[in-house]
Amino acid sequence: MKNLLVFVLVVVVITVIVLLISIKPVNYLLPQAVVRKVAIEREQKVEGENSSQEEKMKENEMDRPQKYVEGEVLVKFKQNLTSEEIDNFLSQYGLKVKKIISGIGVYNLELPQGVKVEDIIDKLKHDQRVEYAEPNYLFKLY
Repeated sequence: MKNLLVFVLVVVVITVIVLLISIKPVNYLLPQAVVRKVAIEREQKVEGENSSQEEKMKENEMDRPQKYVEGEVLVKFKQNLTSEEIDNFLSQYGLKVKKIISGIGVYNLELPQGVKVEDIIDKLKHDQRVEYAEPNYLFKLY
């Protein structure tokens, strides 16, 4: 009886460990367009059917330029980069780390004076070391 209890306990512990290992972290920081699209879809589900006029307004809102913090970008590097490679990247573009958003590996970077956010984003998106780069968008909660 005692052996059976020990066996069941071991099986339960192994199962829990396997489940915990298989859980992948959720990336809570998504590009702005994805966040807005999901918010609109959720709102439509809650409200039920929207009139065509409301839908057109929401579509136009998606096309409107978004406000962002001047002189800052958010960058997520590819996973295989070392600290030294990230430092080289920062030096290459003259960027300074303002904050690292832990858990998701996103860097809030400060641009050198005189560099436009749009210009640096275009360069960073084409850099093979970057998973994604975008302006530090300002969100408005309704």
